Amino acid sequence: MENLKKIRKARGLTLKKLGEMTDVSESMIQMVESGARSPSFELLLKLGEALDCSVDELIDIKREPDSSDNEPDSDRYNMSDKDLRFVKWFRSLPQEKQKAILISQDAPEDLL
Repeated sequence: MENLKKIRKARGLTLKKLGEMTDVSESMIQMVESGARSPSFELLLKLGEALDCSVDELIDIKREPDSSDNEPDSDRYNMSDKDLRFVKWFRSLPQEKQKAILISQDAPEDLL
């Protein structure tokens, strides 16, 4: 869990100090940081609270963008810059023009 170590150091905390804050041994925290031990969920919660960060940040989970996002995410959809420019252009068109383009290209009904 490299992120744990990065966050701890960014907060200026030693292993000993973080151990005192979480009531966990210094060696246990070191083993978790190195990947030698997997932390329990309870320990992750304690670490997150002590380091003022989320469990997601600690274990370096990248959340998917919210599906209500208006802008497409190139990594999520595996789109090129050209694809993204096209989608942005298409979305900038009035609704009637979007529909006309879709109809002219025999788009599936669910897109109309």
